[in-house]
Amino acid sequence: MMKLHLLGVNGPYPASNGATSGYLLEAGDSLFQFDLGSGVLSRLTALMPPEELTALFLTHWHFDHAADLPVLMYRLESLGAVLPVYAPADENAALRKIVQAASCFQLSDVAPGDVLTLGNTEIRVCEARHPVPAVGYRVSQGGKSLGYTGDTNTLPGLRISIGSVISCWRMVSFPGKTGRKGNRISPRSSRPGWPSTQRFLPW
Repeated sequence: MMKLHLLGVNGPYPASNGATSGYLLEAGDSLFQFDLGSGVLSRLTALMPPEELTALFLTHWHFDHAADLPVLMYRLESLGAVLPVYAPADENAALRKIVQAASCFQLSDVAPGDVLTLGNTEIRVCEARHPVPAVGYRVSQGGKSLGYTGDTNTLPGLRISIGSVISCWRMVSFPGKTGRKGNRISPRSSRPGWPSTQRFLPW
């Protein structure tokens, strides 16, 4: 069974008491974090110790998807922990240079077509379209799959690369001229007993 916790759904900057892109996926015994934007780390920490993540996956290195990485670095270094990070190669990304230099991160570059097996979960790296190097992910376990396309919502062949999935979540909306914070387009459902900012979908 997979459970998706929506920790941050704003973009490109957080609303009051909000957070930008960040999603925690429980997949059996594995805990995968997808993107770690501004404000996401504190919400993740409210659910679990971040150093216990199985891996962190980034769709790209823009700050609204990765801004909390340097702060997470302080926590990991203080605990002597090491976290695997999977992300597309982008030599111009300032955050990537920080992660590369930090001993608490084990960075692996990924590209469309790569297939990773972590425990009993398969993560397939998919093509994405963005002004910077970016990828999407298809996560499969127990005959069920989820697709995450990052900031990509229209791309020739996207349906083919993501394939048949139970749900595909993405972030594509931005603040309008009214100045209100934009919400990312994502599936969500409430879980009794959890704060209203923490939502999940079980499969």
